[in-house]
Amino acid sequence: MKTTFELGEVFITRSAVGALSCQAIFSALERHASGNWGDVCWDDWNRNGLAMSQGQRIISVYHDLNGRLFWVVTSANRRKTTLLLPEDYQPYHPQKTKTAKQTPNH
Repeated sequence: MKTTFELGEVFITRSAVGALSCQAIFSALERHASGNWGDVCWDDWNRNGLAMSQGQRIISVYHDLNGRLFWVVTSANRRKTTLLLPEDYQPYHPQKTKTAKQTPNH
């Protein structure tokens, strides 16, 4: 397989393992690593191209033979690639920390 970037360590969510065939998984990883982003829109295809040179995350969209939608995402540092179903996605929302109001000492 000719790759255009490193996948790093590969993770697959439990639901993706249960829903997708091995063939779909390996085919998607091969396509993703070779620069075939699957069914992303044209803007995302171009963003992935920029991400390659600017060190940003890379996202691909694929469908298995049954039409099941899934994603492959490689982190910006290229250390980790995750294959997941859309329902597995949980955006990161950092906790806002409350700071104690500073009061002068009397």
